[in-house]
Amino acid sequence: MGPRRSHTKSKKGCSQCKVRRIKCNEVHPVCQNCARREIECDFSRRPEDRSSTARETDSRTSSASQESGQDKSQIHPEAVTTTPLPVSAATVDPFLLPNLESTRRTTDLATGDLELLHHFSTVTYTTLADACASVDNRELWQVHAVRLGFKHEFLLRAILTVAALHLRHLNPLESSYYDLMASTHQNFALETARDALTSVDENNCHAIFTFSCLIFVMTSASLRKQAGSEAHQEILEWFLLLRGCNSVLQLHWDTLRNSFLYPLLDEVNQTETKAGYSIKDADRIMELLTTCCYSGLSTDPEASKAYAMTVYELMKTFSQVSILRDRGQGLMLSCCIWPNTIPQKYLELLADQKPEALVILAHYAVMLHWADKEWFMKGMARYLLDTIKTSVGEEWQGALQWPSSVIGSNLM
Repeated sequence: MGPRRSHTKSKKGCSQCKVRRIKCNEVHPVCQNCARREIECDFSRRPEDRSSTARETDSRTSSASQESGQDKSQIHPEAVTTTPLPVSAATVDPFLLPNLESTRRTTDLATGDLELLHHFSTVTYTTLADACASVDNRELWQVHAVRLGFKHEFLLRAILTVAALHLRHLNPLESSYYDLMASTHQNFALETARDALTSVDENNCHAIFTFSCLIFVMTSASLRKQAGSEAHQEILEWFLLLRGCNSVLQLHWDTLRNSFLYPLLDEVNQTETKAGYSIKDADRIMELLTTCCYSGLSTDPEASKAYAMTVYELMKTFSQVSILRDRGQGLMLSCCIWPNTIPQKYLELLADQKPEALVILAHYAVMLHWADKEWFMKGMARYLLDTIKTSVGEEWQGALQWPSSVIGSNLM
């Protein structure tokens, strides 16, 4: 064995590392540990009370540079570049010069995030614009949404999540890598969004609305990773979060309409006000209404009422979606309408995995199947239907006949 490498102790580490009693690599303006933990590093500030050692080093380095005409590489030998920076050595504060070799090691995650942001701004945004019925919203996703994300972390995290999920779809051989990135950003996005929902105002309502649109994409693209009843839970959590966003935004609709979000809001408004409820398979939905509403009438009339209201709203949404589908327009926003109109009681029944509630959800999956052309919707409806078919009893399989015939099934 060779001799052990010597360990040089230093008292110049940042205060955060000192408190945690870990070695600081002393990289300016942010050390490696603070960068990884995403916390503020006191190297990024210019404290007036630097230690005497730091001031002496600063003074000696500056004086030596002036007298000998040393360039920046002599101040920090490890920061040699072939093209000198347009700053004289006499004006350079050595405490602000980064150790490029160390910085290169600490920016791996940041580089990955930049890849995601670049992909969203050059590729993914077009898929979101096409998934909406309106044709005039590409700038909204490419420019405004990203710019807004820089001010609101939960939105930026959602944007990075969607980009990672899209790259996973495009690069199956690297799915594990992009899955990890998507999961990491999605967890942060959901956590910080819940905090933002407690204090919605004119400053963050635009970000929350945009985030609510991305929730649908995140849930749809990641649902197939769930197993069994977890898929139901994932859908339920999406419904609840979507409804939460919608409820807190009600007081700010006028503000949203007068913003860059107008194309999306106008699209939702036009979809909601489509006239007529005649659809080709209305009789199927009426059969569903009869099956679900009267099966438990004698034991739980409150549940039957909730089922009736839920099916009625589903029929309305089917009518609206059918019109857009016939026109070849995107269905993403339309698929988000129904979860905001159903009664709270139905969500409670769905959480309890009541067969009637699951059968209704299976019919909603038909609507999701119609949007299957979008990359984030691929296979979602079929997977959801299969999990429902394994959850309900044999006596309910007949009620799933229509969605099974439309969507198809991997189960016999």
